[in-house]
Amino acid sequence: MVDALDEWAEAPLAPWRIAFGHHPYLSNGRHGDAGAYDGVFIDGLIGSGSALKDFFEEHVVGTFDVFLAGHDHNQQDLGEVDGTHLVVSGAGASVRELADRNRNPTFYQSEELGFTVIEADERRMRFIFYEVPPDDGAARPWVEVHRRQILR
Repeated sequence: MVDALDEWAEAPLAPWRIAFGHHPYLSNGRHGDAGAYDGVFIDGLIGSGSALKDFFEEHVVGTFDVFLAGHDHNQQDLGEVDGTHLVVSGAGASVRELADRNRNPTFYQSEELGFTVIEADERRMRFIFYEVPPDDGAARPWVEVHRRQILR
């Protein structure tokens, strides 16, 4: 995977380089940041995500334009770190509360059911966050609650 990731970063097939993963690099949700997942701070311990933190910092953050993750069942627009925009979108089927809303600065965070749409062309990319209101019968319309655009 490391070889493929480095190759994709060096020779992208499209104007934007987007990496996807299950676990986030940063998160204000229950599981927390890589290297300290679930409050565990032991270097080298698999459950803490210390190896993932190293992997993200060596191959993703600062290399890809966007890193999109889930795992924490909420939505977060965490801005950018070293040129990599961080999005957590894990609230499609169930939600969990944000454990520490102030752990990392955000442009937006929500504990409501929802999803994120990413629109991109050669010059700009938009992150559009939607929330899905509680069940009102058959119709469950979604509502746009946050939008952020980045430009090349």
